Amino acid sequence: MSKRFRGNKSPGWKGGVTPEHQRIRRSKEGRAWIKIVMERDNHTCQKCIKREWKKKLTAHHILNFSEHPNLRFEETNGITFCRPCHKLFHHLNGTKRNTKDQLTTFLS
Repeated sequence: MSKRFRGNKSPGWKGGVTPEHQRIRRSKEGRAWIKIVMERDNHTCQKCIKREWKKKLTAHHILNFSEHPNLRFEETNGITFCRPCHKLFHHLNGTKRNTKDQLTTFLS
């Protein structure tokens, strides 16, 4: 493979997400965490307050999944967003080193 298509230059680059992270997210524990967060938030986006069908919702990790492995499945480290609001959060704040202050600002 050419060096010009390796890492973040590859068309298949997913921002450093590893297959191991994907396996953990899709695990029984990962799916249970998503269900708990969405049920706690009444299947409602916490930004725009729209109640959506569950496939249009995302359980967002407040402190990043990859940077805080000890908080991956903590209910308090999750919040429910609809897909457009989740995309907007990451557009404004990036996908790494997210903080609770960023979330508070985003929700206000």
